[in-house]
Amino acid sequence: MVSHPPYSPDLAPSDFHLFPELKKNLGGTQLQTDEEVQNAVVSFLHGQAEEFYDSGLKKWVPRMQRCIERNEDYVEK
Repeated sequence: MVSHPPYSPDLAPSDFHLFPELKKNLGGTQLQTDEEVQNAVVSFLHGQAEEFYDSGLKKWVPRMQRCIERNEDYVEK
């Protein structure tokens, strides 16, 4: 049995791939309500090509390997 590593933002594709791109896309946008935020995020997600998601997942395996090599220490320092 392999133990599950503790949560690491280095290993969560949403943290190292999705959220930075979302922040770039929506940065400076004035959103007044929760509904506006939700609509902006959904619009961003639907507007991404399949390659956007593929590239994020392809980055994940090497990041996992680097984490293993560093004994589960942070990948990005």
